[in-house]
Amino acid sequence: MRIFAMKYLLLCLNFVLLSLLVKSNTLEIDYEFSQPLDPSYNLYWNNPEDDVIEMAVEVDTLGWVGLGFSPNGGMIGSDIMMGWVKDGVVTITDRFAESESLPDMDKNQDFELVGGYEKDGKTVIKFRRELHPCDTHDLHIEQGTVRMIYSWHSKDPTPSPLMHEKRGTTSVNLLDKGSKELFAPLPQDTMASSYTAGNVIIPAKDTTYWCKSFNFSHPTEKHHVIG
Repeated sequence: MRIFAMKYLLLCLNFVLLSLLVKSNTLEIDYEFSQPLDPSYNLYWNNPEDDVIEMAVEVDTLGWVGLGFSPNGGMIGSDIMMGWVKDGVVTITDRFAESESLPDMDKNQDFELVGGYEKDGKTVIKFRRELHPCDTHDLHIEQGTVRMIYSWHSKDPTPSPLMHEKRGTTSVNLLDKGSKELFAPLPQDTMASSYTAGNVIIPAKDTTYWCKSFNFSHPTEKHHVIG
């Protein structure tokens, strides 16, 4: 009887550990792509279907989090999602920024909540939105690099969000369906060479153009070159 009880207890413990492991990796399972925007801020997304993209953010905070699509990397003119989890209830808002202050609430709430939770000091917000919403305050997500801004605070809104404690800007290629293969193994017959410009000091203020000629001696026929 004791042997049976011990085996049952070990089986239950293994099941609990497996459940926790699966839950901790659910974002990596649910989303095809991810990119850290900051050591404390991770972005996840899937390839769009029917002009809709699904995304999630995971941030080291138990307060509100923000993610915005920006025309130039700045706050003004950005289309912004702000979300938080309070007393187990997940809230997201669609906002737009006309100044470097609290973004205004958009009349058309085009960010659709998918889910969210708080766990181990992190806030996770899952949402979806159209790539080309019919709203003058929403930015379209196009092929190529997308400028994004992000921010967060350690506290939930009471009732309005307090000014961010941390923020940043970065570039993300959201619609590159081949992004998982950017670092695929090169063909066995690939030739690699290193060409350096030497000890060049780049001024801190002005744009510098530095030219140097190199002799590609070994190719004897046409080649495709990536630099």
